[in-house]
Amino acid sequence: MALKERETVQDCPNCESRIIGKIGVERYYCHDCCVEFDGGESGGIYSIDDEGNLMSLEGDEQS
Repeated sequence: MALKERETVQDCPNCESRIIGKIGVERYYCHDCCVEFDGGESGGIYSIDDEGNLMSLEGDEQS
């Protein structure tokens, strides 16, 4: 059996740090700039507010 190649996110799209962790399917967290981001084609970048909601850094809000 051949191993599947995994597509991995190597850098944070916000600060280009390599200290990131996977928190879900196609979802990652940067430990340096404290943002969540999508690893897929949408490529959304989100900050986390005081209540735990995600706020898009591109102007759109998401909860």
